Amino acid sequence: MPFYPGLSMLGRHFTVRKLHLDEVTRQYTTCNIMNVEVQQELLKFLNTEVKRRMANSMDESEWEAETKSANSHLTHNFKNLIKLMQPNPQREMMFVIKDYNFGLTKMLFSKDKSYRYEVKGPLGENLGVEKEGLHIGFTAGTGVLPLMDLVGHILFKRLGLNERLGVKPGDEVGENFKFKLYVSFRNREEQVALEFLEACWKYF
Repeated sequence: MPFYPGLSMLGRHFTVRKLHLDEVTRQYTTCNIMNVEVQQELLKFLNTEVKRRMANSMDESEWEAETKSANSHLTHNFKNLIKLMQPNPQREMMFVIKDYNFGLTKMLFSKDKSYRYEVKGPLGENLGVEKEGLHIGFTAGTGVLPLMDLVGHILFKRLGLNERLGVKPGDEVGENFKFKLYVSFRNREEQVALEFLEACWKYF
């Protein structure tokens, strides 16, 4: 999907339906972090930084002071990441869709390319996140998706990227914002973006 910056967009969604078949409609959450190339760029940075922390034997307080100082970010080139998250001039949209082999997803994964679909959005309310204070999320399976961009938003703020990504002043979390996320998956084979979440956990 195109990048939607800021707290006001977190948790909103698009609807996709097959034309002339109103009863088959699915909702898809806006989720910038599920862009594979974006995730790869962030993982490359996060993994490098975590290795640096381990090599320098920094404790938690030393590491927090280091990352908040932004010194570690100045030497990293985020140009490719910024480019990936710019508005798409071709007006293309990317969807990450799990094939459940029934309903709309069965049509989407069908070899019959004659189907036509209507896409609407962004729709709905946002997550209603406050700018300060402790927030806690409990999710299972794909239920983590509406919260993925909140994790990304917090990371971008720590890296000093929100302004470059088009986040408007006042539409980001504050300095005293904290977020604890608990995720559950049936097994690692069915996980969703767990590598990225674990990398963020180690970084923060």
